[in-house]
Amino acid sequence: MKKQIVKGVLLSGILSLMISCNSKPEESKTAAVDKEQIKKEIQAKEDGFAELYNTGQLKDIGYYADDATTFFRTGRL
Repeated sequence: MKKQIVKGVLLSGILSLMISCNSKPEESKTAAVDKEQIKKEIQAKEDGFAELYNTGQLKDIGYYADDATTFFRTGRL
């Protein structure tokens, strides 16, 4: 009886391994990415951040949600 249980578990493990290894990965259906446009958008956001930071209007920066919480780090780890 124990041999049948062990064989059944071993057989089901091997079958599940074979099935999971033979599945075909999904084809990537992503559109082409315009890296230059992304760089321009990031640079514009960084320029806006620097401008607001230099004026001292930190609450108008807009990088975080209105209900975000900041935890200050102490010198200890």
